[in-house]
Amino acid sequence: MYTFALPLDRALATAAGSCAVVCQDNRRTYAELGSRCRRLTGALRRLGLVPGDRVGVIGLNSDRYLELYLGVPAAGFVLVPVNSRLAPAEMRAILTDAGVSVLFADADYPGAADVKRVLTMPAATRI
Repeated sequence: MYTFALPLDRALATAAGSCAVVCQDNRRTYAELGSRCRRLTGALRRLGLVPGDRVGVIGLNSDRYLELYLGVPAAGFVLVPVNSRLAPAEMRAILTDAGVSVLFADADYPGAADVKRVLTMPAATRI
């Protein structure tokens, strides 16, 4: 079965020490990226998430966003990206309709106020 993790798994098997991500001054190898994705999914499981749970993300393109984009679906969770430019009511409607239980955000978004657990990502460094 093809999943989001398959390309990363292949890169880990063939080029673990090669550069995978460059985000401003941050550089990570595929091995580092894979490790960060595994730690992210482990943390989400410790929060009580189970496969099928929705994980939202609101933020600029960054190395952190990439880790969410790869790690969340690979662990069986559903990634719900939300446009940061939406009006608060639109954002709230999307997050509620999707059933997001955990949200990663790079800033305080009024439309995300109803999500039970909001985790703040470090200040985004754009890719």
